[in-house]
Amino acid sequence: MQTTKNNNSNSSYYQALDFFMLRTPVFPLEKYIKIFSQECKKQNDNDDAVNDIMEHFIALADDPVFREAIAVASLPLYESLDELKKRDTKKAKQVFYSVLNYYIRMSMRPTPFGLFSGVSLGYFGNETDITLNKQYLKRARPDMQWLCNVVKLLEQDFMLLPNLSVRANHLLYRHGDRMILPYLSHHGTKQDSAIDNAVFKITPVIEDVLSISKSPIKFSDLVSMLSEKYQGVPKEKIVSYLRSMIDKDFLITDLRPPLLGKSPFNYVLQKVKSLHPNPNNCKLYNQLVSIYQSILEYNQSKLGEGEKLYIQLTKEMMGIVKTKNTLQVDLKMGAKEVKINKRIKQDIEEAAEILWRISTKRRGAEHIRSYYNDFVENYGYYSEIPILELLDSSLGIGAPPTYLNPPSSKTVIENNSNPKRDFILFSWISECLALGEQKILLTDQMIKELEIENQSISDAPDSFELYFTLAGKSRDAIDRGEYTLVIGPNVGSFGAGKTFGRFVDVLGDRAYKNIKNVYETEQKLNPDAIFVEVSYLPSSSRVANVMIVPSIREYEIAIGTNSSKACSKTLPLSDIVVGASQDRLYLKSNSLGKEIIPVTGHMVNHINGVPNIYRFLIDIGLERQSHWEPFNWGGASQLPFLPRIQYEKTILSLATWRFNKLMYPFNKVQERSDWDIALNKWREIYRVPRYINLTDFDNRILLDLDNKVHRQVIFNKFSKLDDNNFLVFTELGFSFKENWVTSEENNQEHFIMEGVFPVVKTSGYREGRGKNSQDIRKEYIPKSDRSKTIGSDWLYLKLYGPSDRLDELIYSQIREFCQRIQTEELAKYSFFMRYADPKSHVRLRFHGDPQTLLCKLLPLIHEWVENLQRQGLVDDLLIDTYKPEIERYGGRTLITLAEKMFAFDSKVSADIIAWRELEGKNFNKNLIAVISVVSLLEASGLSIEKQLEWLNKVVPNRKQSKEFRENRKLFTLLANPEDDWKNLKKHKELYKLYDILSQRKDVTRQYFNQVYSTDIAELTNHPDDILGSVIHLHLNRLGFHGEEEENVMTLTKHTLQSLFFRKKCNQ
Repeated sequence: MQTTKNNNSNSSYYQALDFFMLRTPVFPLEKYIKIFSQECKKQNDNDDAVNDIMEHFIALADDPVFREAIAVASLPLYESLDELKKRDTKKAKQVFYSVLNYYIRMSMRPTPFGLFSGVSLGYFGNETDITLNKQYLKRARPDMQWLCNVVKLLEQDFMLLPNLSVRANHLLYRHGDRMILPYLSHHGTKQDSAIDNAVFKITPVIEDVLSISKSPIKFSDLVSMLSEKYQGVPKEKIVSYLRSMIDKDFLITDLRPPLLGKSPFNYVLQKVKSLHPNPNNCKLYNQLVSIYQSILEYNQSKLGEGEKLYIQLTKEMMGIVKTKNTLQVDLKMGAKEVKINKRIKQDIEEAAEILWRISTKRRGAEHIRSYYNDFVENYGYYSEIPILELLDSSLGIGAPPTYLNPPSSKTVIENNSNPKRDFILFSWISECLALGEQKILLTDQMIKELEIENQSISDAPDSFELYFTLAGKSRDAIDRGEYTLVIGPNVGSFGAGKTFGRFVDVLGDRAYKNIKNVYETEQKLNPDAIFVEVSYLPSSSRVANVMIVPSIREYEIAIGTNSSKACSKTLPLSDIVVGASQDRLYLKSNSLGKEIIPVTGHMVNHINGVPNIYRFLIDIGLERQSHWEPFNWGGASQLPFLPRIQYEKTILSLATWRFNKLMYPFNKVQERSDWDIALNKWREIYRVPRYINLTDFDNRILLDLDNKVHRQVIFNKFSKLDDNNFLVFTELGFSFKENWVTSEENNQEHFIMEGVFPVVKTSGYREGRGKNSQDIRKEYIPKSDRSKTIGSDWLYLKLYGPSDRLDELIYSQIREFCQRIQTEELAKYSFFMRYADPKSHVRLRFHGDPQTLLCKLLPLIHEWVENLQRQGLVDDLLIDTYKPEIERYGGRTLITLAEKMFAFDSKVSADIIAWRELEGKNFNKNLIAVISVVSLLEASGLSIEKQLEWLNKVVPNRKQSKEFRENRKLFTLLANPEDDWKNLKKHKELYKLYDILSQRKDVTRQYFNQVYSTDIAELTNHPDDILGSVIHLHLNRLGFHGEEEENVMTLTKHTLQSLFFRKKCNQ
């Protein structure tokens, strides 16, 4: 499997930006080697091994840098370090293995975590040079759970509260006589991660509070206004009532800090200072100021000199509020230079393109595609529904499948299997094993074999990030091109800047400007929409520590807390509606009149443990593009061994091993003495390297399989496995000698590095993403106003039957029955359409007097359907709620006329089917359809020039088909409306079609006259789309779907083009 490069290939889809984030551990890898790899040669048994390393750790416990790092990571472990000196106790062993994990992390894992590893900002240049130094920068800030508890305390201050501003929680919405709050933030103080909601009975007082506090209002002013209205109620009672509304999240004070910005703690302090009438006499405020000063002092301390400060600061903070954690700490690494040779950019760009091309994910997640179908079924393409109403299962259609907070009743069966791809991958793995190799070298042809068919570059993500280790023997070697890019076990993010988010304040102004440029580029890629940053306060707010990111984008949606933006740049949820284009759902701001793309600037998962509204915003924001993914092994993913995947100098997927208790040789392990035998046998069979990462999702620990203590670590994990779970290991991907990052103080120290490399779509591939949201007015009609249930002036039937007999059902039964019903005045009119859900059926709707429909027509339908069932034409009957597509056909003023037109068109369609089946079987089915479509276009009142202009918009340009070329004369003769269809009327058999089509001419013209005479600003759909919908529905009634419908429209276009050019030539 030799890699070949296509030198004539186009430039990459993606451009690596000029900056990157460098991530490195604080300790050099030599510390790891010294304790675990050199010392392991002296070890005779496990106890000796543990004792040898224990001595190192006892000494390490006096290392001020390590002690401070442990204190920041785990105060309980820090307080237990002296237990190591007891050596043989159970507690000593527990502490030993905890210290072991942290020590490995501090020397071998670059992912930022407390003081174990840190970040710095790097750039591409003409040569490679990364030299670290000891100029670390600590950034500690209060843990968000601690801060949220403090805010709750401050809100209870009777002197501060009157000066705070409050506003109604914009998550609130009305359902009957209740106010619904779909998400309770609990002020961010909750201990568990359960998501709660609340329901309030609407009272006159609640109505007043809501009305007054739509916009922020001073608490004391709100009290005064309510006191004036409810003069018999003591002021103290009103204050108490409003405080309870703050506690219940009904009202939100301006003391809650935004999560977008630099420092939530500073925000709170500034608020208290400016709003408290006498802050210097406020004990809590003075304590907070003291803590603020102590944090500044700690941040300025050198690494290894802040231990006592940290402990003292923690105690001081715990004295105010007791939470599990009080501070969150990140570290900026000191560095003399952080530069990488710009030639590396080309490899990163190639990797980005390849990973997207071979990803298995198309645009649109499975659960959202299912929800899209539900939306279209209920609302059509032309309604825009308020987002909070939509997600309510009573007012709307509820949340999508897989949503949990609250749980959705919808289900979806996800089928991600791809047998063709699986076979390709299995064959590659088999060949690899047969050749005794452990890696697969991709070629350009192999990449093509894995690509999804019909994947469009316009759907590719605008940006993302890739995590790579740049491995080489030296800087000079890298500059000579002797290097390997090794993908990280955690491979990247779904948007450029996400990994930078929480570190931007640490990395400085240049990082801020870089991320701002990325966001501006993304906005240029999507000129038809506006990016909106979503901030959200989790009810258990510790996770919010990594959601604090700079406020860069122009607009914000804030959930559970305050926005960092002015009111004009903050979108309340009541402003957001959901609509459906022809291929996806979209979100739109009514106030802005544009589609919005909700995004986040951090790495927190938006799927698990979050309220439905937050997940839905982000899910729909992602619907505009397909997604890249780590190399997907599909059906092969559970194999005991998966080889490395490499393209030229880039490792795209690390070699992976997995085993459990059922797999040989581990199924022979009965006790500890069997373990070494089994582990050695496994290494021999699968040729497992000495150094491997034990991997558990994002967590990994580098182990030395020659080290007895590390083998014991694996055994401890193995012992806790059940039969269905595996231990998973990945290769390091490079040797220790390929770590070239050194320190300024000691060039013999080497550090593992990982770079976060953002990429954006290149300018040459930016076009092609079509505009999906409509700019025209879309009237909102509540569910209650559009639903026509049984007992109303509409009766709606679904007749399920054999799909191959639907034509017979329509022309032999529905046609005659509907005519009879109208003659007997049991209904004013009726219309039908075909549908599949997925069972084929006919949807039949009758309009008339409610009493007549219910008492006279319904019993007749029962008798009629029983007869149809005996004939085998109908298997099942359902009576359903009719929800007219009011917006699709122009709005409230047009829907009644549209429905009358549907009735005439249904009569025409049924008559055509009857004629076709009984008299015209020898005639081309497509010819009859084209004649009917041309008659509709003529009845619309458009000139032939305008008809062609419309057809050119909606019908793709294609060469004339064989069918048209061979029958051009027939099509242009009989589908010619000139002189009142004189050719059709003269035809000895087709003349009847003229009389059939004439039945709908007047009502169609009347409808389109009203459409075209209405100001487009008053229409709820564009006239072009209305015409397309009318023709689509007619072809549906005739039985044309999908490609058949496209073919008819193409034949219509070619027919009218020929007629137009012939007429032009004759003139």
